[in-house]
Amino acid sequence: DLDTLQVGVWLKKKLGIKLIYDAHEIFGYMISRSMPKFIINISFKFEKVLIRYVDHVITVNEPLKTFFSKMVSRPIEIVMNCGELVNDKYVPPNNNIFTLGYFGVLDRSRKFPDIIDIIGEIKNIRFVIAGKRENLYQEVKRKCEKYSNIIFLGSIPYSEAIRRTFECDAIICLMDPKDKNSQVGLPNKVFEGMLAGRPILVSKNLYYSKLVEKEKCGLTVEYESDEAIKDSIIKLRDNSALCRKLGENGLKAAVREYNWKKQEKKLIGVYEGLM
Repeated sequence: DLDTLQVGVWLKKKLGIKLIYDAHEIFGYMISRSMPKFIINISFKFEKVLIRYVDHVITVNEPLKTFFSKMVSRPIEIVMNCGELVNDKYVPPNNNIFTLGYFGVLDRSRKFPDIIDIIGEIKNIRFVIAGKRENLYQEVKRKCEKYSNIIFLGSIPYSEAIRRTFECDAIICLMDPKDKNSQVGLPNKVFEGMLAGRPILVSKNLYYSKLVEKEKCGLTVEYESDEAIKDSIIKLRDNSALCRKLGENGLKAAVREYNWKKQEKKLIGVYEGLM
C-alpha cells in the first residue's frame, strides 16, 4: 500500500534492489471515507511521485490497472486475490432454514447497519454476520440483538469465514455505488462465494456486479431500494433450484479461472521477469 511505498523506495535506492508496488486499492479512494480532502489530494500527489521508482506494479482488477497506467509506464500485472479451491464439485448446503451470510467489513459503504433491519424483518431466514472489531462493530452487535433470526459471530479467523460460507445457502455483499472505492472494487467475498458454490447478492451497476452478471453466479439489486433487496433475498429463499444453478455457475468459474492456483502463476511470472 501507499503507506509502505516510501520505505520501499528508500530501500531500493539504498540497496539497489527491484521494487514491486502491490496495490489492492486506490489509496486516495480508500481514505476518502474518513479523511479531509486536502489529505486525500496529498496522498494522490505522493503516490504519483513515488510510483515512478517502481519496477513493476501488481494490482487486482482492470479499473485499478487503468488508474495506475496513467501514472507510470512500468509493466502492470493483474493478480486477483482469489482463494484456494476446496472442492471442484458442487456440494449443496444442509440447512433446515435458509441461511444468508456476510463475513467482512462492517461499514456504512456495505449497507451496515441498515441491512440488519431489512433482513431481520424477513420470515423463514437466518442471517449470520461476522466482522473485525473496527468501524461499526459495536453498533452492529447491538442491533443484531434485536432480532432472533440474526446471529452475530463477532470477529472470526479467515479459515472459519470460509467454512461458514460453505454452510450458507447464499451470501450478501452490497456496496454503495456513491463510494469511489466501491465503484472500482472487487471484494474477496465474490471469490469466496464462487469457491463455495454459493450465490451472491450484489449491488447493481458496479464493476464487481458486472463480473457476477457475466458468470451468472448471483443476483444484482439496487443498493438504495430496501424492497428490492428484500425481494431478491426472498427470491433466493423460495427457489432452491435457482440457488443451486447460480452456485454451480460460480464454482465452474472458480475452477476455470478464479482460484489461487491460476493466479499464483502470474505472480511468480512477475518475480521471474525481474530476476
